[in-house]
Amino acid sequence: MISSVAMVGSAVCTNGLVQDRARVLPIRLGTRLRRSTFRVKCANPNATRDLEGQTVLVIGLASSGRAAARLAIARGATVIGVDSNVDALPLEDDPHLAHVKPDRLRTELGQHARATFMQADLMVLSPGVPLTQVDVAAARLAGVPAISELAFAAHALPQTLPVAAITGTNGAFSKRLAVLASS
Repeated sequence: MISSVAMVGSAVCTNGLVQDRARVLPIRLGTRLRRSTFRVKCANPNATRDLEGQTVLVIGLASSGRAAARLAIARGATVIGVDSNVDALPLEDDPHLAHVKPDRLRTELGQHARATFMQADLMVLSPGVPLTQVDVAAARLAGVPAISELAFAAHALPQTLPVAAITGTNGAFSKRLAVLASS
């Protein structure tokens, strides 16, 4: 059985297909994937460039935050990535984002600038970032919507696609392979 969507650590694989550099491969349920070789492909034709002209703030730049940044780029957005970890890899240095024009990517590490949160059109939060975090809460009060990484990825799926989500806590299972499958 071919899956409809597989989320593999840092990759979102859609329509049972994964783009592996220049090739597109079918994914079978239960298949183990190496996350470092995959690029994002949007399954929802209406979501393909739906964020054109918008700024998406990705909060938390571990593997799932980087996947959210790649998806936002694929959907046409300008991406600002923030992480309190000053040792995190900037998005501009991520080899999976090397093809992106420099004016569409920016990273802020360490202390957050409130103005960065306020200029966003959408905030995508990593699981460890609470809605009560001071800058997130201020931006939400100012009208900037905040969604989880998983919800952000789900927006790229066709609206008519029935999905069942299999996930774990703290990434123990989900970092190996989490599959959203159509019935």
